[in-house]
Amino acid sequence: MKTILSDINGTTCPTAIAKDFMADFLANGESYLSRAEPKALAIYEAIKRETGLASPKEVLTFIKAELEKRNFKPDYLSLAGFVNVEGYRTGRLQTEVYPDVPVAFRDWKKNGKGIYTYSNGCVALQEQLFRTSTQGDLTYLIKGYFDSVEIGDKNSPDSYKRIGDSIKVAPSEITFLSDLEKELEAADKAGCQVKLVVRPGNKPVENGSYQKITSFAQV
Repeated sequence: MKTILSDINGTTCPTAIAKDFMADFLANGESYLSRAEPKALAIYEAIKRETGLASPKEVLTFIKAELEKRNFKPDYLSLAGFVNVEGYRTGRLQTEVYPDVPVAFRDWKKNGKGIYTYSNGCVALQEQLFRTSTQGDLTYLIKGYFDSVEIGDKNSPDSYKRIGDSIKVAPSEITFLSDLEKELEAADKAGCQVKLVVRPGNKPVENGSYQKITSFAQV
């Protein structure tokens, strides 16, 4: 095992972060759009044209509802990411990271393991999350970040092959950690080693066909 690839929501952090992201997006999105950079505004305008919605509030409410239905369309994820990244940079957001995570990250790095994260949230959002976490700045331990906008659907085996190609590591040398069995199934089909992370508040395991861990210390 040369490389650790970790999911975030429900794996390094409680699943409640998804609600935090959406609440921040809805509460602060309209204000953000009044000063947003051109790329974010272009995404907003494209969504507005596509949906036929008239106001920022309507667009933001629509995106929130779609993301909560797990419709992870790249434009929706990207626009939400712009708002949430600002939330971390301004101190509106701070995310709990489980205490076993930084301990394991330090041990893995010390032992020459490459540590990467893979999330539906954009790369910039992942970086800010780990830079301002309740466990301090962990970015010095993480070698890289991947998101579904650039890499692809987390339920697709091809996505894990792309990650392997990107970091020049065979899938068989990658251990993927996630709380979702569909993601583990995809990574397993790609040839990765996988472990099912069981945390308080996570969804119950359906078939239990993967090795379960309750702490990163068990990896």
